[in-house]
Amino acid sequence: ALLPDEDAATKLVAALPPTRSAAFERRWEPWHRLNLRWQADGAWPWCTTALLALNLAVFLGMLLERIGNPVLDASFLLSWGANFAPRTADGQWWRLFTAMFVHLSPLHLLMNAWVLWNVGQLVERLFGRVALLGIYLGAGLLGGLASIAWNPVVVSAGASGAVFGLLGALLACLANRRSGAPR
Repeated sequence: ALLPDEDAATKLVAALPPTRSAAFERRWEPWHRLNLRWQADGAWPWCTTALLALNLAVFLGMLLERIGNPVLDASFLLSWGANFAPRTADGQWWRLFTAMFVHLSPLHLLMNAWVLWNVGQLVERLFGRVALLGIYLGAGLLGGLASIAWNPVVVSAGASGAVFGLLGALLACLANRRSGAPR
């Protein structure tokens, strides 16, 4: 109920032009074509949804394990697969992967989840599922490597590198005008 009553809604509708102008049609048409193309694909961005669900499930598992003691300290994060240069470089390379799904706090998870949901759906539609997954995992792994190179004595975790990779791919695609998305 954005309007106070039915009378206000009727007045608003009466104030709108009865037809679309030619200028409006020119600006709307490219967006309309893009929307029709995506609707024709009929594909729900399930890969983005699955990545989001995996991030949420891991954090929920972490919280359930810490019932009564919600502090997520370094040793607990390491037990869940967080990244730490001395362990990662000593043969536990799998931490570069698992750290993408371990988060430091609810706010950390929420911010990464918000970006993943909003950018991931668009990237999945523009590039496809396989490319989305490749970009996400590749950027996340590189982010983990950068983290241990930049500050090897800090325990790091989160999907930030992965979601920044998705954002970078989206920006590069739009800058190169290869997406078919209107300017």
